[in-house]
Amino acid sequence: ITQSTKYDDRAISVLGLFVFQCGLYLSSTHCSVVPWPTVVVSLFIQQAITLFVLKTGAGFSIFKWLAALTCNFLNQGVQFFFSADVIVDSCSLLTRCAFF
Repeated sequence: ITQSTKYDDRAISVLGLFVFQCGLYLSSTHCSVVPWPTVVVSLFIQQAITLFVLKTGAGFSIFKWLAALTCNFLNQGVQFFFSADVIVDSCSLLTRCAFF
């Protein structure tokens, strides 16, 4: 969290998560079978991983390495399934890694 971040911005983000979860709950056809402990724990784990990645250099490095590994894996899959003409002609993210 940078110095320029205000509590209003953080509150809007938390409110957005709450509204999103409530919207999904209300649009569910079987609202009573939603396992709320699982939902709460998964949201907590998501926030913990986010803090680890954004606040530590090790977390950022680990996820950057994981993203590069995934990109390499996807590139190999594209080369296996498609011909060279399709790969050259397409401008998708699967043909090259724009992040690295």
